[in-house]
This record gives sequence, C-alpha cells and structure tokens, in this order.
Amino acid sequence: MSEETTTPQVAPLQSQDLIVVLEALQLASSRGAFKIEEFKTIGETYTRLYTFLVASGVITPQQPAAQSEDTAAE
Repeated sequence: MSEETTTPQVAPLQSQDLIVVLEALQLASSRGAFKIEEFKTIGETYTRLYTFLVASGVITPQQPAAQSEDTAAE
C-alpha cells in the first residue's frame, strides 16, 4: 500500500501583502506599539522592506507606502 503525501496549499504572497506589512509597521510605530529597545530592529526591518519594494518598482521613493500604484487609483 502506498501512502499519498499531499503538499499543503500555500497562499501566494503578493506585493500588496508587503505594502500592508509596511503600513502596519508605520501605524504600530505611530501608536507607540514598540518598546524603545525594539526600535532599531523594527526600523531596520522597515528600511529593508521599503528598499525592496522601491527596487522592485512596487512603490516609488517619493511616494509613501500607503499611496502605492495599487491603491492610488482609489
């Protein structure tokens, strides 16, 4: 008897998902959700994500993350 192995279905990650993460970091930061000792790590992560999105052409450097091409038409 052979066992069937199934690969779990994984929802694809899209650029809009990364924009939402960027916006969530901005919002959480503005609401004081991070401890002072976490600022460096959160800031570095935000910068890497922002840089990746700009380099990928998803957002432009002068454009805030909330105003991406996907949401600008609204």
